[in-house]
Amino acid sequence: MTIFAPVGLYYCFKKPNYGKIFVAIYLVLSVYFASVMVRLLLVLGPAVCIAGGIGVSWTVNLFTKSLRNWVFGRNKVNNKKEDKQTKFKVNPIVSVIGLLFIGYLIMIYIMHANFTGAEAYSSPSIILSNRDKQGNRRIVDDFREAYFWLRMNTKPDEKILSWWDYGY
Repeated sequence: MTIFAPVGLYYCFKKPNYGKIFVAIYLVLSVYFASVMVRLLLVLGPAVCIAGGIGVSWTVNLFTKSLRNWVFGRNKVNNKKEDKQTKFKVNPIVSVIGLLFIGYLIMIYIMHANFTGAEAYSSPSIILSNRDKQGNRRIVDDFREAYFWLRMNTKPDEKILSWWDYGY
């Protein structure tokens, strides 16, 4: 979606209406605030998805319109109104390659999202694991070590006050 979000932003400014202006402002403000504070990436995600969806839709529409004109021979008609609507004439070979490339990118995006979701949510645990640059698995067992330390260094009836600051 990151590739197509600028395309969607361009299209929002190309033929503006209230909805497209809202999406453009939402995207620009989300990019700004997410660059200021990392936690606000949660705000950026939906904005990029909306603008990226608009960009994909606009690009696919451009390529398919070019293919339809080539297949049905509409480019041979001397209609001034239709020529004004189809300003971008794209070669049919480029259109087919572009559509295949967009399909490939969307397929890779879906596969990556499924893989990431499966890795992140398949086995919820307080024991975290990750991989280093060489591919070796590293176990992060800080929570259990902290609980063990509390059990060994506090009395059984003591109360523990904890502050959980998300993101740090």
